[in-house]
Amino acid sequence: MKSRICYQGACLVLFCLVCLSVPAWSAGLTASLSLLPAPVARGGILTIDVLLNNDTGSVLANTTLHVPLAAGIDQWKAEVRIDGGPWVAYPANGLIALEQIPAWGQMAVDIRVPIELSSPATLTVTAQLLNATGVLVQVAGWVNVLPNVDAGPDLIVDLGASIALNDSSASDGAGPVTYQWTDHGAGGAFDDAVSLHPTYTPPIASGIVELMLTATDSDLGTSSDSLRIRVNATPKVNISGDLTAEEGIRLPIWQATVSDPDGWIADMIWSDGGAGGIFLPSNDVLDPVYLVPEIDGCEDERITLTLQVVDDWGATDSDALILRVFNVNDVPIVFVPDNFDVDCGQRVDLRAIASDEDGWIDAQRWEQVDGADVALHSGSQEEHVWFDAPNVDAPTELAFQFQAVDNCAATASGVVVVRVVPDGVVDEAPILGASLSVTLNLFDERGLPLTAFDHPRDGDVLIVRMTVTNTGQSAIDDLLATLNNGSAPALSPTRLTSWDSATGMIEWFVGSDEMMGELEIVVTVTGR
Repeated sequence: MKSRICYQGACLVLFCLVCLSVPAWSAGLTASLSLLPAPVARGGILTIDVLLNNDTGSVLANTTLHVPLAAGIDQWKAEVRIDGGPWVAYPANGLIALEQIPAWGQMAVDIRVPIELSSPATLTVTAQLLNATGVLVQVAGWVNVLPNVDAGPDLIVDLGASIALNDSSASDGAGPVTYQWTDHGAGGAFDDAVSLHPTYTPPIASGIVELMLTATDSDLGTSSDSLRIRVNATPKVNISGDLTAEEGIRLPIWQATVSDPDGWIADMIWSDGGAGGIFLPSNDVLDPVYLVPEIDGCEDERITLTLQVVDDWGATDSDALILRVFNVNDVPIVFVPDNFDVDCGQRVDLRAIASDEDGWIDAQRWEQVDGADVALHSGSQEEHVWFDAPNVDAPTELAFQFQAVDNCAATASGVVVVRVVPDGVVDEAPILGASLSVTLNLFDERGLPLTAFDHPRDGDVLIVRMTVTNTGQSAIDDLLATLNNGSAPALSPTRLTSWDSATGMIEWFVGSDEMMGELEIVVTVTGR
């Protein structure tokens, strides 16, 4: 509401935040209305004070004060009191029954109401004193409701970077609002300080900057809210140079450096991207030892080792090196019989065993490499061939080679010499040799097979199954197996003739002292 006062052509315009009117409805009856605070904040409490004056000289009875609450006021939480009495719930219809107003006396009615966040820009309040004849006196006023403003959450920004203030908001019901941002002279810059969502560039200095957003409505009422921006220098990590290593070795990593110019490094994590290696003693130290994984297949591989650091304010940086891992292929292991003698015309069986610790046997075959040619016949498997010893006039040696090729084309071979003795020739009895082949297989508690790429944990129970084969010509008695942890699994049977096999099984309990690096299981088999 505004008033204009003019004198000799000059006019003065007066504005009021709370406007009151006191019409003379009934002689001797007057009313005044105050609305406090003015202006009022959204979400705040507005107090409506109505003062009734009875100057009629007679008692005024049977009256009602009617104060309807406007939209934007939470009437369900409104309260009223009369002449300083107790606060009671405000009547839903806005009709307040009054006691007698004495002659030449007053009555004060106070109404306390919450202002909703969605309130319009202004609220108008009207109070009427009623009796059976109608309206005795009426008074009205209005109050400005301040804009609702939220600068947004606190933020963090890298040193030298800019940040968009996209989460700020301000409203004044349906009324217009203007905006003003400030950093209180901190030295930063807004691209548009009078827009709701500007971009802010902090000063080039680590620390905290406070930004304040002020919203002004059409009645010049203002509301402000602030946020804080942490200007944080990004941590730095640098890894100098790539590395090369053979599979399965322990590789020290020492060339990483980290720093934080305005704080400290709160956390660091090494990763190999799931390649299967292990960082020792853990992956959260600056200079770990990397246990290079075994490579599947036959080609060299490239593994990316990444170090990520986090500073005390959550900023991150990372760097990486390339580790070229050379594949180390173990050649196959071949067992062939010891040299032995046969008679002319005798069927001769040749059996071999081939295995590969880091892959599989891709091909294997027997061939004759010396002596009178004989026809080799395939047996039940590639490792087994047989031939008929030829008729000879003098002891004759025949040499046979067994060759195995693994999946990476590595080869291994063994040669056995068979001496054919003619009929009627008395020769010294040959000394038959004895040899054993031992194969180990590992399983977990569920019976599932384990490989060199599995990593048992402290407290795990492994099942060790061994197979012992007599690859010599002599029988072996009293077989005994001993593991490097001191346990002695039982073998069955304990006597093996040539090319017979015995098996045994025992549990291996993994201890914490076996967690550093590779777990090694060694079995020693003896016999008589």
